[in-house]
Amino acid sequence: MVKSTPHQIYEVPNGASVVIECLFITSITSNNTDFRLYHTRAGEAPTTSNALFYDTTASGKVTLRYDGPNYLPSGDRI
Repeated sequence: MVKSTPHQIYEVPNGASVVIECLFITSITSNNTDFRLYHTRAGEAPTTSNALFYDTTASGKVTLRYDGPNYLPSGDRI
């Protein structure tokens, strides 16, 4: 079960855009970790409709790779 509230990792600055080619997600402990990862537009709340991962388990000491590309215009957040 996911026990945390969403936290912003990155927001694209005004006048810029970003392409994310891939993301790596790792559970650095030997325990499994459930997580959610969202791509939200400016002013948008995290929901299941903008989730890249939703209630996904990262197994202990295992790295997941998410291949994009994800295009983020100004104001978008991960």
